[in-house]
Amino acid sequence: MNLETSKKILRIAGILSIVGAVFMLILSAIGFIGGGSAASQPGIETNEELQKTVAGALVGGILFLFIGIAGLAEGIISYLTGKTGKKNLATAAMVFAVITTINLVSNLIKSPGTTSNIVNSLISIALNLLSLYAAYVVRKAAEA
Repeated sequence: MNLETSKKILRIAGILSIVGAVFMLILSAIGFIGGGSAASQPGIETNEELQKTVAGALVGGILFLFIGIAGLAEGIISYLTGKTGKKNLATAAMVFAVITTINLVSNLIKSPGTTSNIVNSLISIALNLLSLYAAYVVRKAAEA
């Protein structure tokens, strides 16, 4: 893979990560709104089931918020690496790609779920490995 192809791959991967992060941030907002509206229901003090629902919605909102922020950072760094070709950005893109790949593999092992979930995870892992290699190529070219 040459340098220009690697830069294009990183720009495309960055845009896809940013789009995914925006969806995660929307899910986070929905979790907070849902948890907040459920918490304002009368009689929540005595309804244990409603308390569990509120806690789940708020914890999910916080989790999606962190995932969204990390995905947004990954997308921005990948896009900027593809745009500028700087060594330090390429290194950061490689680190994010490794972390995301480890997370995807661990999620696939923990809960494989349906066939579509497995296929989706495998495609995401393959794209992350491609991004990792593209960032490696950009980093090597920046050293030369």
